Amino acid sequence: MDEAIINLLRYCPEVGGPCLVWKVSKRSHIKENMMAGSKAKEGYWQVQINKKNYPAHRVVYFLCTGLWPIAQIDHIDGNPSNNRIENLREATVQENGQNRKLNINNCSGYQGVTFSKSTNKWQAQIKANGSYKYLGVFITAEEAHEAYKMAKREFHQFNPEVRQEG
Repeated sequence: MDEAIINLLRYCPEVGGPCLVWKVSKRSHIKENMMAGSKAKEGYWQVQINKKNYPAHRVVYFLCTGLWPIAQIDHIDGNPSNNRIENLREATVQENGQNRKLNINNCSGYQGVTFSKSTNKWQAQIKANGSYKYLGVFITAEEAHEAYKMAKREFHQFNPEVRQEG
């Protein structure tokens, strides 16, 4: 399969999206230098080769490094459609989790911060090494977020900075 991918696709960050173009015309709807791939679920791109779908970010990583990633591929900026090689890095499941977006049901507006009805205060926690670490309760969500940011720098060495949402 490696040879087929090398013969069929070229990394081309100028096209955006999958950052892949076809090297050859294939069938009536695939033309040389045409953008390869289509948007799949959750904003990720995929490319189909020999009736099998491949995540575009993994193909880009392979074409640029010559190696198939052993683990997951993390999109550094959190945008699953940005497959430029400088935005991709190999990551374990735990490392990739350090770069998560804010959950859709988050009511505080801050990663790792929730409101505790029992204490009527904001609490902070962080997941590290497979378990949650409780960071305390705080009067404001901003104070809880500061505690989370400090803990993130300590426990999330792969991705120590909190991503700016929005």
